[in-house]
Amino acid sequence: MPLGDVYQALQTKTIDGAENPLATLYGRKLQEVAKYLILDGHVKNFTTWVVSDKWFKSLTPEQQKWLVETAEEAGLENNKIQQSTEKDYLEKMKKEGVTVVNPSAEVLAGFKAKAQAFYTHGKDFGWSDGLYDKVKKAMQ
Repeated sequence: MPLGDVYQALQTKTIDGAENPLATLYGRKLQEVAKYLILDGHVKNFTTWVVSDKWFKSLTPEQQKWLVETAEEAGLENNKIQQSTEKDYLEKMKKEGVTVVNPSAEVLAGFKAKAQAFYTHGKDFGWSDGLYDKVKKAMQ
């Protein structure tokens, strides 16, 4: 659903919730029509860069090292900026009347337990060959 439609759907109560990063929620003024925000941390967003193996291997080892080091440095800086802007958006939303809910560890554990079937029976959810095992390994 396009984000402009999300505002209208929340306003008309066609839907009762939306999921997006705080910058997107605030930028689309969803705090005007959704007065509760639950910070459950169920999604971790990240930015990545992708290049072909052929292109990467065409670089000298020194260039590869520079590229990887620079990407890591940029990622850390991006994380700092994201944390700072999230605090700002959260404060703005609170000032505009949004009630922020931080679920307890017990409640979050309950969410995780309910989602466990996805991980236990993940291969039944339509994962492409090998992807489920790769994701499980990355989560450890």
